[in-house]
Amino acid sequence: MTNEQEARILEAIDDASGGGGTGHGIPDGGTTGQVLTKSSGSDYDADWATPSALSISTATVTLVAADWGSSTNVVTVTGMTTTAKVWVSPAGTSADTEAYASAKIFCSAQGSGSLTFTCGTTPTTNIDVNVMWVA
Repeated sequence: MTNEQEARILEAIDDASGGGGTGHGIPDGGTTGQVLTKSSGSDYDADWATPSALSISTATVTLVAADWGSSTNVVTVTGMTTTAKVWVSPAGTSADTEAYASAKIFCSAQGSGSLTFTCGTTPTTNIDVNVMWVA
């Protein structure tokens, strides 16, 4: 096959797919760091976009012993969203770690600006918890 024949075939594929000049439905252009994204639900409808940066946030909250009701404790976490990916752990002290583990505490829900913690046994002391989230 000659270069001219190959060019015609690639041009025909490109025309049929609605894509850019690559012959494979990929639009021309794009710069380093950009990603190919779908522009609609239609086949071959794609364009180049710069991905948005993720936001990583941290906070330390206190689970106050007196605030446990029906085995739950809701704490305010400024900046928390309902869709963020959340990690929690007892703060660095051995007392916090021991109290957290013995009460069988876990983060059971998140809301806009809040986290809900649930326990198996109601703690009798305040427990500091580190929170990290990605939005």
